[in-house]
Amino acid sequence: MNHNLILGLKDVKIVSLNEVNGKLEALLEKDSPSAICPHCHNPSNSIKERKCYRIIDKPIDSIPVQLTIKKRVFFCNNLKCPPKSFTEEISGLPKKSSYTQNFKEFLGAKRAL
Repeated sequence: MNHNLILGLKDVKIVSLNEVNGKLEALLEKDSPSAICPHCHNPSNSIKERKCYRIIDKPIDSIPVQLTIKKRVFFCNNLKCPPKSFTEEISGLPKKSSYTQNFKEFLGAKRAL
């Protein structure tokens, strides 16, 4: 079974999956070795640091789902790029969001009932 399809996130791998106090907790990280700078569009595989983000996802069979996503912050290899570093993006997870697109759609469907 492809868990990424259930989670609605692309190009991530599940590092660990546990049930804790009636909640499903998953640790995820991006599957690719590099990322593209969103400012200058140059690829980079130079990691500056890693940050963990807690994200709420759509329940699975009424079991709450919490994701911890380890995002990498990359150095941009383009010396003319002003930001100098950037955080990788994950498809299906809006920037600076505390919940997935799947969870947003789930809430919208609940409101429509």
